[in-house]
Amino acid sequence: MSLHNLDAFFGAQHVALIGASPRAGSVGRAFAENLLAEPGGRRLSFVNPNHSDVLGHPCVPALNALHAVPDLAIIATPPESVPGLIAEAKLAGVRSAVVVSGCSGGDRGALRRAMRAAAKGSDLRILGPESQGLWAAASGLNATLAVAPPQPGTLGLIAQSGAIMNAVLDWGNAVKVGFSKAISLGDASDVDLDDLLDHLAYDVRTRAILVCVETIGDPRRFYSAARAAAKVKPVVILKSGRHRKPERKLATHSALLATEDAAYDAAIQRAGLLRVHDLDGLFDAAEALVRLKRPSETGKRLAIVTNDGGIGILAADRLLDHGGTLAGLGDEALASIQPFAPLHWSGTMPLDLDTALPLEHHDTVIEALIDDPQNDAVLVAYSPNRLSGGVEQAKRLADLIARKTKDRSRPKPVLVSWLERDPDALAAFDEGNVARFRTPGDAVRGFLDISRYASAQRELSETPPALPQDLASADVARVRSICDGAIEQDRTWLNPTEVADVLATYGIAHAAPIRAADAEAARQAADTLLGAHRAVAVKIDSPDLPHKSDVGGVVLDLAHPEHVAAATDGLFERVKARTPNTRIEGVTVQPMIDTSGGLELILGLADDPVFGPVIVFGRGGVAVEAIGDTTLDLPPLDMRLAHQMIERTRVARLLKGHRGHSPLDEDAVADGLVRLSQLSADVPQLRRLDLNPVLVTASGIMVLDARMQVERGAVGDATFDTNPRFTIRPYPRNWERRLGLKDGSQVFVRPVRAEDEPAFRDFFAKTDREDLRLRFFSYVRDFSHKFIARLTQIDYARDMAFGAFDGSGELIGVVRLHADPEREAGEYAILLRSDLKGQGLGWLLMKLVIEYGQAERFKRIEGQVLAENTTMLSMCQALGFSLKRDHNEPEIVECKLVLDGFDAGSLSRET
Repeated sequence: MSLHNLDAFFGAQHVALIGASPRAGSVGRAFAENLLAEPGGRRLSFVNPNHSDVLGHPCVPALNALHAVPDLAIIATPPESVPGLIAEAKLAGVRSAVVVSGCSGGDRGALRRAMRAAAKGSDLRILGPESQGLWAAASGLNATLAVAPPQPGTLGLIAQSGAIMNAVLDWGNAVKVGFSKAISLGDASDVDLDDLLDHLAYDVRTRAILVCVETIGDPRRFYSAARAAAKVKPVVILKSGRHRKPERKLATHSALLATEDAAYDAAIQRAGLLRVHDLDGLFDAAEALVRLKRPSETGKRLAIVTNDGGIGILAADRLLDHGGTLAGLGDEALASIQPFAPLHWSGTMPLDLDTALPLEHHDTVIEALIDDPQNDAVLVAYSPNRLSGGVEQAKRLADLIARKTKDRSRPKPVLVSWLERDPDALAAFDEGNVARFRTPGDAVRGFLDISRYASAQRELSETPPALPQDLASADVARVRSICDGAIEQDRTWLNPTEVADVLATYGIAHAAPIRAADAEAARQAADTLLGAHRAVAVKIDSPDLPHKSDVGGVVLDLAHPEHVAAATDGLFERVKARTPNTRIEGVTVQPMIDTSGGLELILGLADDPVFGPVIVFGRGGVAVEAIGDTTLDLPPLDMRLAHQMIERTRVARLLKGHRGHSPLDEDAVADGLVRLSQLSADVPQLRRLDLNPVLVTASGIMVLDARMQVERGAVGDATFDTNPRFTIRPYPRNWERRLGLKDGSQVFVRPVRAEDEPAFRDFFAKTDREDLRLRFFSYVRDFSHKFIARLTQIDYARDMAFGAFDGSGELIGVVRLHADPEREAGEYAILLRSDLKGQGLGWLLMKLVIEYGQAERFKRIEGQVLAENTTMLSMCQALGFSLKRDHNEPEIVECKLVLDGFDAGSLSRET
């Protein structure tokens, strides 16, 4: 993940086209024509040993024949020549290269590897291979194969496929939607999706980002960059390849349910991106995001007004089918509309106006709907005819929308579906920057897109409840030892006793079985259990049979010990006859739990080849795949995310009670998902897990059957001591500390969590106004939820914040470290509660953040301090920071600590 030298692509003042050609239909000619058509004041050089000029422009035989070093080299030559040309570009000092060439057939990774090897040790950044170039509006650079020059605007576009990039740019030209930057990513040997997401997130000319990809590279870097971008601007993603089949045999229900696309969907949703499934959806989302103001505040209530009832009903059907809500009407709006509404109108949506109604009355109705607070957006779906105003009505409507949205602090989104292809009418909407759509259904889809985006933004900043407290004391070492023991014995499945031990350690209730080697031992186990339970089940105990019922390996409802003994002998005979090579270690005898009044669920853990561990939830039982009511999410989970996961399933409605049935304990289900998530974070050896069925009743959950698969080679995250395969870096419990202050008191220091928002609010209330100014460089008037959420919701893959808590649990100090995208430098900031200065807390927190920076292999830690903050500057000097005044802003001092070779352990408060 690096922004290094990306500016050389978009702001290149000297471009060299290697492989420029006069031959009609060649890639070299197509690039040359586009570059010559829009020179943008930059220097342009053509390189080809076979030509002295191309299209009237001089051409040199080699890169080293140029008198000046290009900022950007575009390589459009045969694949076998590319590594050598990359090496030449490296020696010449070229900062960026676009490789158009691709490898057809064979080892498609060979060209990528050869290019990386050729560029190694240099600052040269490479886009491609198989890239079709890029467009940058600010510099006027059209280094693409687009047929027509793209229109400048505020959309950023990243596409793996050059053809899709060109199609999107062509659509933009047709509807007058412009782009700030467009990039064909290609096969991503160097510059990757996460680099470009970071770049466009920081780009002030880009208002929203469109992404079209088939695959992603590094999932942790993608998620981190995507989440950071989604927090500052809308990101729409079209991910193709939704129906790929797994290439490996799957042994658990959870693995079968965790399809590749379901995992992508979970990651995309968790990052706060808006996913669409086709180009039409991408265009509709782009239209809505570009034309509509403040999309992050849109709800689900849509008012629909039309001049034809059939059109309105189609729009309403589409809205309700996809989770939207037909808006009601406020009293004031109803009074304004009633005189112009149909005679027998019920006052509900959609509102069907008479085509022959004078245009000014249409305006009155639409204006009343825009002003009505009972809706979140208005859809005007019109089918013009000879009785309506046609172009005149389109112009009036465009003017009305522009007037109503221009001077409002919270402009209402207004969408138009104009079912007429008259170019003058459509031009009126485009010139007025009105969000127009081909059909009412497309308009509804655009509305739901911005509604989903707004919902995702709210979810990104919601404060979750605290995690279950007992999870902090779970005996992680014991569970890791159990898994390691099985691995050392060359077992991939934990036995039932080990499974029960793991679940008990993490506080998950389980109808634990008793293992029995033969019929007599099974009879004795049944004798023990039947004293407390009406019946028991007997199941074959074999590491080779993950699905016991498939081979007749389960007998239920046995109410007498002798029946259990007989059933055990029968199981041995039946399973041996059906699978003679199966290893049989005995049976398990398990109490039968009364399931009446409850529901059977599945809670599981699967291992996705891209995103690593994923959590599975849904309706359980033996027919779980046939029922198909499941959802996925990425760990780690908190209680808020667990409840959201439950709400995405149909079974959620049953949990809330139905047809005389009492509500079931949904909180217990969410708690179980959180515990499962923590288990996966703590124990990387545990790769796959099925809790199925899990019985949920009004009083809690009980696991009725469980299977756990382990795997060698999963080691913990070196810095966090957690699962290294998590896409989302989990809470680093190993960075918790108890530190002593000068007065002998102890403070508890730990990484900040999202649920710390109330503690931060109290902390700011007890901190002096001047201290807050020194920290934030200005007076902060309002510590809003949105403001505090930015401080508490930490992406541990990028940032760290440590909070110090006193004996009563109050927050008394915070230090944070924000990493740059390259993770070479971290910018620190620190704030202590004003009444606790002089106790050495600031020193301890700074020392801790230095240790963390070293553990994360940062090269340096930097910070800006106001020159008047002499206390902080003195401490920085004592810690070994170098201090330097900012010449442009002399009131600011730049503090820098180089970490290479620095010994944080040698620091003491007496230094």
